[in-house]
Amino acid sequence: MIKELSKLQHLEVEECSEIEEIITESESIGLEPDVLPRLKILVLSNLPRVKRIWTSDSLKWPSLERIKISMCQILTKLPFNNENAINLRRIEADQSWWSALECQDDAIKQRLRCLKLKVFSNGMVEQLFELQYLKS
Repeated sequence: MIKELSKLQHLEVEECSEIEEIITESESIGLEPDVLPRLKILVLSNLPRVKRIWTSDSLKWPSLERIKISMCQILTKLPFNNENAINLRRIEADQSWWSALECQDDAIKQRLRCLKLKVFSNGMVEQLFELQYLKS
């Protein structure tokens, strides 16, 4: 199904207690790296069993500008590296999720920290960082 969504710009997945991954492993077979070329906004909310968005960080995410993650405690990795999601500018997330986020290396976590980061605690904004991402 994901292959048919090339024009999708905004994706929200909410209140799905059984879903474990956004793009399933079976869908990823033969998947082109630019499968979602127009996706600008990704919102994941109240997905208690979601472990991952996708199995690797090989998707390009060329248009992704904003991601919001709320009540997705098992999701501890994002499918990003220092070469994809180059237009990502904003992450909104629960404080507990941000603290538990795992990255392959420190450079990726540092890159994510340099975005506009909005961290929530108990549904309220706790911190709003407006840091400029420095391109090398």
